[in-house]
Amino acid sequence: MESTLKESITPDFKKIIILDIANNHFGDINHGKEIIKTFSNLKYPKGYTIYFKLQFRNLDTFIHNQAPKDSHYIKRFQSTKLNKKDLLDLSKSIKNLSNSRFKLMITPFDEDSVSWALEANTDLLKVASCSANDWPLLTEIVKSNIPLVASTGGLKVKNIDNLVSFLRHKGSNFALMHCISVYPTKVEDCNINFINELKSRYRDLSIGWSTHEPPENNDIVIAALSVGAELLERHICLPNKSMPQNAYSSNPNELQKWLDKIEIANNLLDSSKIENREQEKNSIDLLARGAYARRNLKEGEIINDNDFYFAFPILDEGQHTASTIKIGSKILKDIKKDESLVEDENISSPPINSEFYLKESLHEVKAMLSKANIKLNSTFTLELSHHKGREVFKQVGTTIINCINREYCKKILVQLPNQFHPMHYHPRKEETFQILNGSLEVISDGHKYHLYQGQTLTVLPGVWHSFSSKKGCIFEEVSTTHCNEDSVYKDNAIQELSRNERKTIVDHWGRFQMK
Repeated sequence: MESTLKESITPDFKKIIILDIANNHFGDINHGKEIIKTFSNLKYPKGYTIYFKLQFRNLDTFIHNQAPKDSHYIKRFQSTKLNKKDLLDLSKSIKNLSNSRFKLMITPFDEDSVSWALEANTDLLKVASCSANDWPLLTEIVKSNIPLVASTGGLKVKNIDNLVSFLRHKGSNFALMHCISVYPTKVEDCNINFINELKSRYRDLSIGWSTHEPPENNDIVIAALSVGAELLERHICLPNKSMPQNAYSSNPNELQKWLDKIEIANNLLDSSKIENREQEKNSIDLLARGAYARRNLKEGEIINDNDFYFAFPILDEGQHTASTIKIGSKILKDIKKDESLVEDENISSPPINSEFYLKESLHEVKAMLSKANIKLNSTFTLELSHHKGREVFKQVGTTIINCINREYCKKILVQLPNQFHPMHYHPRKEETFQILNGSLEVISDGHKYHLYQGQTLTVLPGVWHSFSSKKGCIFEEVSTTHCNEDSVYKDNAIQELSRNERKTIVDHWGRFQMK
């Protein structure tokens, strides 16, 4: 049963909102249900899954029988107590919500409540900050096989490292929540940028923000989203005269304003539209400077940079601009001073130098390395393999950065998006690929492999292989000594090319000195 539960819910922890009811039901099962009903009718931002969260404790054993009765927390727990039957009933009201975007999440504070959470068929478990180094409880939680979210309030970085290592070792599916365990939290104490630290330190984990700031504050969530928070948590309440609102819980109106801010922030942060900017491009094009003849130009002349000038606005359709005019263009017919220079009407641009395609690709290669945080020193050479010609390098080829070549060899290879390296083998060299960033599809000895970050594949001498990447890939090649002319290509047209014909060498990274 437990494994079935895990297989049925495997969240990727993207776009999750957690609404913590905590003790705001005040021990009244009907009030708890009213909270769930009221908050399920709010308008939630697009694409989010909403988790109503309950806190489970078996108070009969959780609290020591000699504990001081006037303790703040003990009074709070006892005065808002729900027994197991009531907690399961409240859980059921969440599970029975008609909208499938609403899910159940439970924070167990003792071993009994882990068992109760299983009975409730919870979708997620939450590890509270106070339980993040409670190893007996954590052990019981991970045995459940239920995906979980762990809060990090009050933990030092070494404690978080221990927690992450423990959960990884146990094979848990989990996310972390940056949390400040002060109720309410002052703005200056939120340390939102620590989300960046967690994302860098644990790159494969989703990181969220568990908030305890005053409910009228809707700005901090924007900051959290801006640094990459993927899960968001807020306490909710439905106050009345006998059930007052505390300083860090939101009533329905306050939560709706917070939710609206999330929607606005996500629209502001959406980078998927960056390539679809036709309206913006048209606006910028209207402000471009057009190219005009500085003097009378005769048919057949080849123009240089003294033969034209730029001025605003563009007067003719198809007119060259400051970004498109090319030195060496040929005059197709006589042009009078101050006339527009228009491609294929009165001038013809020179053919594009094949090096242009390689230089343009190098800009993309450098950006990919920078984005992947892969740093290189200045003691390497770089090969651009263009098996079908420089003009189609982005479609067929690869970029090879030669780092070391002794008894052993190390290279870093970069495949641009949708770039293919043709089928070949090495008579002498044995090589192992390890993916540093992105993913790579390799055909080796007739088998297809999909390699992802961290994975390796060894190719023995004489084994036919090729590789490509849909979204781009950076990978390391560790091999025996590299020897030139040690590649045999299946495509005879490539095999007949000399090494110099199918490779361009760059020996100065910054200046693109090609030879």
